[in-house]
Amino acid sequence: MSPLLDRVHPVVIVGSGIAGLAAARVLAENGLQPLVVDKGRRPGGRMASRKLGDALADHGAQYFTARNQQFTRLVTDWLAGGSCAVWARGFPTADGHDRVGNGYPRYRGADSMNGIPAQLATNLAVHQETRVTAITAHNHRWEITVESGELVGADRLILTPPVPQALALLEAGKVGLEPPVAEALARISYAPCFALLVALDRPSRVPSPGGLHGDGEPIAWLADNQQKGVSKQPVVTIHAGPGFSTARFDDDPTRITEELLEAAERWIGNAVVTETYLHRWRYSQALIQHPGPYLAADRPAPLVFAGDAFGAARIEGAYLSGLAAGEALLARIGS
Repeated sequence: MSPLLDRVHPVVIVGSGIAGLAAARVLAENGLQPLVVDKGRRPGGRMASRKLGDALADHGAQYFTARNQQFTRLVTDWLAGGSCAVWARGFPTADGHDRVGNGYPRYRGADSMNGIPAQLATNLAVHQETRVTAITAHNHRWEITVESGELVGADRLILTPPVPQALALLEAGKVGLEPPVAEALARISYAPCFALLVALDRPSRVPSPGGLHGDGEPIAWLADNQQKGVSKQPVVTIHAGPGFSTARFDDDPTRITEELLEAAERWIGNAVVTETYLHRWRYSQALIQHPGPYLAADRPAPLVFAGDAFGAARIEGAYLSGLAAGEALLARIGS
C-alpha cells in the first residue's frame, strides 16, 4: 500500500486539473500539505494533449487568456520561465474575413497545453491513475475509496471534477448535502464536445495563425497544431459544436469521424488523413455556472467544490476558483 494513501491527510483534493493544482499549491505554500488524486495518466484535466504517431495535438483547452490581475502576474512569470508563449490575439472565422479579437493575447503552452499543469504539479503529492470510486464521511472526517480498494482519510476535502462526477462519488458513499448546497449544485449544467484529432501527410489549409472559429455546428473550432507550434508534424484538432455533440454523443465513433472530416474538408484540402482519434468530452463547458468562485459546506465534514463551473469559465476561471477554494479552506482552519 502506498504510504501516501495509508494515512489521514489534512486535505485531499480530487482532481489534478488546473483548479485542483491551484488549490494544492496555495495550501502547500501555507504549510498544509495536501494529497491530490486523479484518475488520469497525467495532471491537467482538459489541458490535455495526445500523440498520433509522430504528431502531437492539444485536444482539450486550446489556449487561455489573462484578464484578472493576479492571474496575469502568474502568466507573466510563466512567460519569463518559458512555460507558455503568445499564440495570437485573435483568430479568423469560417467566412475567412472577420477576425475575432479584443486585444488580449491568446496564450498556449510552450510545448503543449499539458506542460503548464505538469509544471504546477512539481513538488506536490499528486497520485495519477488513482480512480476514486466513493466518498463517505465518518465522525466529521472524510473517507475516500479508490479503485484498488485502498482507503484515504481526510480532515477536509476539495472536489474539482465536473459537478455531476463529484456528486456521483458522494452518492456512492451515501453522503447527503444540506439542501442549499445541493440545490446550488443542481443548477450547474454542462455541454459536451467531440474532439477529433486528424494527422495529415502534409500541412492543412487552416489559415494563419493556425486557429479558426467554425460555423458553430457541426464544427465550432479547428486548430493546426503544427502552425501553433505544438507539433512538428501536421495534425489538426477539430472541436464539434455543442448541438452536434449533444445529439450524437453516444453514436458510432466511425460515423462521427466521417461527418466531421466531411465538414472540415475545405481546411484539410488535398492532404491525406493518416490517422484519427476521437475523444468525447462529456463535460466540456459549463453552460450554467455557480456565481461564486467556490461552494463550501461544513456538513457532514468540511468540503469545498471548485472548478471552471464556479465563478468564471475556462482556464483562468478554473485557476482562480482553485485558488479561492484553497484560501477559503485556510481561512476556515485559521478561524
